Amino acid sequence: MGNEVGKYLPFWGKFISVIKILLKRSIAGDQVFEMSKGEFEAIGNREKSGYSFNLEIINGRVTNDLGGSAIARDLFQVLSDNEDIKKWLKGKSVKINMGNKFSLMLQSTQLD
Repeated sequence: MGNEVGKYLPFWGKFISVIKILLKRSIAGDQVFEMSKGEFEAIGNREKSGYSFNLEIINGRVTNDLGGSAIARDLFQVLSDNEDIKKWLKGKSVKINMGNKFSLMLQSTQLD
């Protein structure tokens, strides 16, 4: 697991502006971003464990166990490092997941 740390940071960094827009739009309705299987495979071979993940963020903090998902941990790191997104996450409940079809689904609601 040690060699997985930060492996996906540059990948997610490339898409941060698109993800930022989709996150903001996700308040009005679920957003989907089609990702490329090839790009994930170029970073690392996860054939056995797969690339799918669930990331749940409430008020800017991860609430689910990311365990062995370097992909999800690095996505959260990139989101947290972006000041605009970090501010936007406050007062929101956000779910980001990706299944084995490489579609990134973004859902969010405003907390009371």
